[in-house]
Amino acid sequence: MSVTAVVPAAGRSERWGNYLGVPKQLATVGRPESTPLIVRTVRLLAEAGIERRVVVAHDPAIADAVSSLAQAEHPQSHRFLSETLLSTGSFWSDRTLVLLGDVFFTRNSIDAMVQAPPGLHFFGIDYNSPPHRRGRRPEIFAMAFDRSVHDEMNRALLLNSRLAALHEDGRLNWQAVRAHDDLRRQLLAGNFCPRPPKLLHALGMPRSLRWSRRRARCGSRPRHAWMYGKLYGLYLATADVDPFAGDRYEHWQPSGEQFHTLDDLTRDIDCPDDYRELMRELTEPTTATAETDHAVLPPPRVFASSDPVPAPR
Repeated sequence: MSVTAVVPAAGRSERWGNYLGVPKQLATVGRPESTPLIVRTVRLLAEAGIERRVVVAHDPAIADAVSSLAQAEHPQSHRFLSETLLSTGSFWSDRTLVLLGDVFFTRNSIDAMVQAPPGLHFFGIDYNSPPHRRGRRPEIFAMAFDRSVHDEMNRALLLNSRLAALHEDGRLNWQAVRAHDDLRRQLLAGNFCPRPPKLLHALGMPRSLRWSRRRARCGSRPRHAWMYGKLYGLYLATADVDPFAGDRYEHWQPSGEQFHTLDDLTRDIDCPDDYRELMRELTEPTTATAETDHAVLPPPRVFASSDPVPAPR
């Protein structure tokens, strides 16, 4: 079975700015501080036995940094992550892993992705994640999928890109999608609650899509529009999930067999504060060893969908 790892690194990095004078994917991590973040990720993938590694970046500095370890490709479009991934379809194989280029992955986390069962799987954090992330919005850092879902993945990426463009342009509303079946279904299912008003709900009236349509037509704000264009949007579009299933859906988090919580030091680096916090963690002897720059931690834990969801702080 052929396995390909795709590492997208073509984001705008607006919150990172010009901190350290390099893109965040090239910020050095570990002990000693000598390995750029994305180089470390690609090296871990190689050590995990993945022979085909593709880094998608528009910055020549990133492409040069990984040139000896991976195939560097320039994305056809990179306004959103979903657009970047659409341009990588020719590299997908029997098994494809996608790992974000601005995430610090532990060796255990990458092993969990490589060893994931067949099908479509997502890896990230939720409200129950380690203390350094607790109370922050859930995020998805990686996914793995088989050849059997290539067509589904292409459709989901295209759908997410169109919804993300509408959201960024301030036009994600009922009027913009009502004539497009796929867009309309995704917008309604992911953003507008099908539950009736409180009094009718208390009287036993069941959920219905008509309440979602009514809220959309009345101009209610889409609850989860921030997901589109990201891995979270793909999860919402492809996994068997209902963001309005619980009583506290405003704190909806991923769950179920397709989502795996990376309950270790794995984290994304969006801004200088994230980087400084990671470096503090890595310098503690309990989270990193002196002889390597790879974190050595217990295996990732998979939460059950029934685990309690604490409110954000």
